[in-house]
Amino acid sequence: MEQWKPVKGYEDLYEVSDLGDVRRSGGGRGTAAGRLLHPVSNGNYLKVHLSRHNKARQVYVHHLVAEAFIGDRSAGMWVNHKDTNKLNNSAANLEYVTPLENTRHAIANGRSNHAGEHNGAAKLTRAKVAQIRSLASTGLTHGEIGRLFGVKKNTVCQIVNNKTWKDRQSEPDVRIIA
Repeated sequence: MEQWKPVKGYEDLYEVSDLGDVRRSGGGRGTAAGRLLHPVSNGNYLKVHLSRHNKARQVYVHHLVAEAFIGDRSAGMWVNHKDTNKLNNSAANLEYVTPLENTRHAIANGRSNHAGEHNGAAKLTRAKVAQIRSLASTGLTHGEIGRLFGVKKNTVCQIVNNKTWKDRQSEPDVRIIA
């Protein structure tokens, strides 16, 4: 059976359920009590518009559910979707975690890829890595190759010896023609 609780700060106007639904609890101008709100997606998470005194604000549904059914969120804590489905806003699927725990959970469940050129600090691309490997096979030293690409000799050594940039399946075919 779906359970309903008042939305904090809007207790006389809105309720949220443990299944992730949001509805009007009190009638407003032209709005009947009990009407479900239709959440919108920002591409990732569901949001609803809450309004009081002609001032509307968008809030994430998972934040409303967590606050009502888990409790107040401590400073610095995030709401995590245990099953990694950002559209599953049931109370049983939500938990408070630190940002680090949230990131580890996402990586462990294949929801985050910050490796290779997807890393914001990456200086190289897959194409450049392929060129580095190809140049290394021509006899250029790791130091010379590093200077060409603006990286350290040790970085080139790790690439050539497959210590970093290990996934060669999606690496473009780059051949040096002498």
